[in-house]
Amino acid sequence: MEIHFSKKDDVTIVNVKGRIDIVTSNQLSLRCGELFGKGEYNVIINLADVDYISSSGLRQFLMIGKEIDSANGKFGICSLNGMVKEVFTMSGVDSLINVYPDEAEALQAVSCN
Repeated sequence: MEIHFSKKDDVTIVNVKGRIDIVTSNQLSLRCGELFGKGEYNVIINLADVDYISSSGLRQFLMIGKEIDSANGKFGICSLNGMVKEVFTMSGVDSLINVYPDEAEALQAVSCN
């Protein structure tokens, strides 16, 4: 799994590529923890290049969302594709976390500007 950060205005975009499973999901949590350590709590995670997610990956998203919520930040996930979108829907996680069809819509919702 690859994780890259970019910044647009007051929002940090986390681009993830590859699989989010029991082996890699902790890496996602650690990297987001780096953002929180810098006080960055307006976050979008773009999953356009993710082709697989396990229940441990879903759990990490719930934990990340809880951390951001406790800091009064804003959080969204965008660009779910194929099986990843199906897993979010079937598990009901898409009703617990704001999910946006694309990065532009997520930015509009998460940005404080």
